[in-house]
Amino acid sequence: TTVFTIAQGFRTGNNTAFIVEDSFPDEQHTRAYVDGTNIKRGYLSKKKRIIWPYHKSENRVNLISENALSKISPNSYLKLHQSFKDKSSPNWYAYSRPQNLASMYSPKIFIKEMMPRAEFAADLDGSICFSSGYALIPKSDMQKRELLAWSFILSTDVMEYQYRCIASNLHSGW
Repeated sequence: TTVFTIAQGFRTGNNTAFIVEDSFPDEQHTRAYVDGTNIKRGYLSKKKRIIWPYHKSENRVNLISENALSKISPNSYLKLHQSFKDKSSPNWYAYSRPQNLASMYSPKIFIKEMMPRAEFAADLDGSICFSSGYALIPKSDMQKRELLAWSFILSTDVMEYQYRCIASNLHSGW
């Protein structure tokens, strides 16, 4: 029985342009964001914000038009417009690798990439985006308490031992 599917995070191609501070005006097209530095054993440290030039319609996530972004989220549009020199492509403000964007709306367990130890943390509401690393997306009927329990179980020393026994060693020890 499959309990989780695995999703790899997107890549912005220009983190300086897209990742903003909490003080950035909270508009319709910014979302909570984490990367590997925020994933700890069983919890997420301080989250960031990311400009999100996309909208969800049913199970699809699409890039919004440049005109709509400039009208709905003028601060986000201005930051992106000032950050990108080359605007010759009609989708110049899109992420460079916009994969798995629909999974950003699902509850998930974040997996820290290239971790020195097992560190997993849950997004119980599906409200947090991630770009680096991976996430475990649960079956739709998994309860929040089960998802949280899995994030703690996967972060234990016993599970870390198992990962080390079955995984290839990398330069970081993983």
